[in-house]
Amino acid sequence: MNNIYYNKDNIIESQVMKDKNIIYGARSIKKRLGWFGRETRDYDIYSNTPRKSALKLERTLDRKSKGDFFYVKPALHKGTFKVMGKGFDGIKNTKDDYGLVDFTKPTRKIKVNIINGIRYDLLDEEKKNKLKSLKDKKMKFRHEKDKDDLNRIRLFQKVKF
Repeated sequence: MNNIYYNKDNIIESQVMKDKNIIYGARSIKKRLGWFGRETRDYDIYSNTPRKSALKLERTLDRKSKGDFFYVKPALHKGTFKVMGKGFDGIKNTKDDYGLVDFTKPTRKIKVNIINGIRYDLLDEEKKNKLKSLKDKKMKFRHEKDKDDLNRIRLFQKVKF
């Protein structure tokens, strides 16, 4: 039976901290912008060993949930691995599965801020990534989210709460 007394966010962030990985994307932006940031359900994490990190997290989540509720699969982008939840049917690779974490190997040195022991990429790096994505026609499926994130960052930096 699923153990409802565990927190996936705490488990993920604990592994990120221990393994000195880096959170990037919407979670990183939200950490800086607070309530002003866009809501997101998944994590994007830089890891020098993405497959190993994904498998480690999957094992931890399964152990904490006292079941077999998660699995790892390669993502569309080569070298990226997804930790997936099996959904309500408990069967992997079905319609109700959900993405929890994408682990990706960084292609360059990532500048970070450390907040409460967890590494997050810089907000300026996020702006660069969003602008790059918006110029790429293959990334059209992301453009709406990327525009939204950019607008939120720009407005936040103007207002400086």
